[in-house]
Amino acid sequence: VLVAASQKKEFLKIAVALAGELNDLSDRRRAAIQALGSFPDTEATQMLALLVQQLKAPLPDPWKAEVIAALGRQGTPAARSILGNLV
Repeated sequence: VLVAASQKKEFLKIAVALAGELNDLSDRRRAAIQALGSFPDTEATQMLALLVQQLKAPLPDPWKAEVIAALGRQGTPAARSILGNLV
């Protein structure tokens, strides 16, 4: 549901809030992270940047892949910069 809704800007705040629940490892949060990749928006990129910081902490590998893929889907200069800093 969240992935389909990602095309609608009004759901950005909901996706950011769900993705920001840092201790939540539910499918709901995973869908929110995936949805953020569809928003070439500063607010979405900022949340993904926060999640990238979690990559250095114990975060399950599939979650790391979700965050990186979401940044790749965004394709914004800020998202590319964040990805470039990972390598």
